[in-house]
Amino acid sequence: MFFPESMEQFEQLLTCAICLDRYRNPKLLPCQHSFCMEPCLDGLVDYVHRNIKCPECRAVHHVSSYQGVQAFPTNVTLQRFLELHIEITGELPDPTSGQIMERCSVCSEKSYCNLCAHCEKKCCPECKEEHIKILRKNIGSINSQVRRALHRLQEALAQVEKNTLALQTNTAVVSEEVDEFYRRVYKALKDRTEVHRNEIERYHTTELKGLIHLKENLEQEIANIQSNCDLADAHINENVNWDDNELLDTKELFLRTLEFIRNFDYEAGDYSRRLRFGMQQDPNTLVAHIAGYGEISINPVPGSNALLGSSSSLAVPGGSAGLMRSKSDHRLASQYRQQDDDRTHGRNRYVPDYE
Repeated sequence: MFFPESMEQFEQLLTCAICLDRYRNPKLLPCQHSFCMEPCLDGLVDYVHRNIKCPECRAVHHVSSYQGVQAFPTNVTLQRFLELHIEITGELPDPTSGQIMERCSVCSEKSYCNLCAHCEKKCCPECKEEHIKILRKNIGSINSQVRRALHRLQEALAQVEKNTLALQTNTAVVSEEVDEFYRRVYKALKDRTEVHRNEIERYHTTELKGLIHLKENLEQEIANIQSNCDLADAHINENVNWDDNELLDTKELFLRTLEFIRNFDYEAGDYSRRLRFGMQQDPNTLVAHIAGYGEISINPVPGSNALLGSSSSLAVPGGSAGLMRSKSDHRLASQYRQQDDDRTHGRNRYVPDYE
């Protein structure tokens, strides 16, 4: 825990003897005295003789011609004390701590410059703020232009919605045409198939009826003949008395039966190949025609954009001067800042009006 007296001494330890403010990038001179690198030490450099005189002990030290005061070592102890002071007091760290003062690319004044994301140049906070004001005005102007031109996208949206309905109608109509053709072909094939099946069924019924009738007659004849033969074998012998007229009639019956059997001729034919199915054209050709029937054609619409590509985004066109990185923006920023300074200090300077 720090007491008020020790805290005051701690504050004095962290105070630069030149700017009387807290150290920023404390540099240690060979005489062991420390000062802020910028603007304190940098302002004491004798660039003619390339040396610097310590304001505490008046010792003269050589300054590097290449790195300047940056070549002096950083007082790491004071740097750690600065960090400790921030932890104790809870103060926010200095945003410029660790930075080096540079010439602003716009106003050429030395300051803690930061890189401008818009123009990729290092600018001081004042110039950057003025530049941001110009950007805000440009954005507002471009935003108004965007709003005025937005109707083009709205009209395109309406056209897209109209085309969507037309697309649905067109595809539905063509699909119905294809389905109708399918139904017609299917019905024609089905009807023709039924005709063939009916003809086959009629032929089968007729032929089968004749064969069954012939089979029944043959079976009956065979049964009768076999019965007569059996009777003849059993009764035509010496043990049975037959009249000569009966024997003559029996002989006549067997002669007629023998003549019937000898004269009977059945043309069996090849029933396995009597019925055939034939086509008026090659079936492979017909199948090929059906498999490749019809054609779906898509007629392109001249001058239309079916899809919005990645290039049709809301990005600002390359030819727009609204958000372009222009050096004139920095000149305007410098001009506005100078005018504000003139009004603040009551000075009257001529400032060229860049437009």
